[in-house]
Amino acid sequence: MTQIELARAYLHLAEDRLHALEVFRERKSYANLRRESQEIVELILKAALRSLGVDPPRVHEVGRLLAREIEALPETVRAEAGILITASRELRKDREMSFYGEIDALPTETFSAAEGEEAYRWSALAVSWLKRLLDSREDRRAQGDERLGGGHG
Repeated sequence: MTQIELARAYLHLAEDRLHALEVFRERKSYANLRRESQEIVELILKAALRSLGVDPPRVHEVGRLLAREIEALPETVRAEAGILITASRELRKDREMSFYGEIDALPTETFSAAEGEEAYRWSALAVSWLKRLLDSREDRRAQGDERLGGGHG
């Protein structure tokens, strides 16, 4: 298996999760939107790193690592990478609160509709962004660009 194949598998998982977010949107379950969106963005950023030949650490926030690799991304996706790096950091901050809450803060009452929709938009952007990134990398590989990472690993 190659890093690109694993990145494509992560994309498939993220697409399935993105469809599942529709249930949370319909039910106005904003904490679940934040939590599941965090996992989608995490998967997407890890897939992007794999496509660059970087084995991501097993932590929930890899935005800083992607920021260090930003120059290796095609120029056409760099600006949105910055948005997703910010999204990853923001959603990571909410990860535990959106799932467990606190003794004085219920997860079901902590997040607003705007915060839920923001998370959904980040997730949708992440999925479409990764598709473009992987397609771009595969196009360049098909053209014989030997500088591409993403080999066996």
